[in-house]
Amino acid sequence: MVFNHIFKVIVLILFLNTLLLSKSYTNEDWKIYNGCKDKLYKKIDNNLDRNICKHMLSDKDNLKKYGAKKMYNYYIKQLYYFK
Repeated sequence: MVFNHIFKVIVLILFLNTLLLSKSYTNEDWKIYNGCKDKLYKKIDNNLDRNICKHMLSDKDNLKKYGAKKMYNYYIKQLYYFK
């Protein structure tokens, strides 16, 4: 009886950990994210747009949810194409 409850708790914990840690970012996401951080904070000149990086890094919730590549492309469209 006690073993049954412990087993259910362990399965629940494993399931929750899988859900929380399942969001994985691609190498391109990390490349864009680190490039934007370098551009803004370390003043390193690279091929990324400073204005887009500023907007992308300030939108932390969506950055976590969608990843850097999607957010960078989203802000390209928002800032330059739809004006």
